[in-house]
Amino acid sequence: MEPFKPVSAKYPTNSFSLSAFLYGFGYDSFTDDYLIVLALYNSNSSSVSGTEIHIFSVRTNSWKQLEGCFTFISPIDRPDPSTGSVAGSTLNGAIHWLALCAEAGQASSHAAIISLDLTEKSLRNM
Repeated sequence: MEPFKPVSAKYPTNSFSLSAFLYGFGYDSFTDDYLIVLALYNSNSSSVSGTEIHIFSVRTNSWKQLEGCFTFISPIDRPDPSTGSVAGSTLNGAIHWLALCAEAGQASSHAAIISLDLTEKSLRNM
């Protein structure tokens, strides 16, 4: 058995013009990489413009934005008062959040578990 070797790193902050409201940390066993995930929304807009997903790779020391159009997501869990964000739970290679989802242009929303697969880098609505 190998001894435990703690690793620490500072990740570069990205100059996001949007506000983070969901975040998570997980491990992608396929690429042997630790990832930080931020879900962002435009807090200066009164319209539902959707959600942006940004992933930081510790291995490459870089940010990447997921391509695609994601539904508007609003956390159901109470946000952390110091950050205004909700942490996800990591299980089976994915980060999960309990959230309200609404398609763009629709007035109604529904509760769902939102899951981000860390290997496929894909967002799913369960």
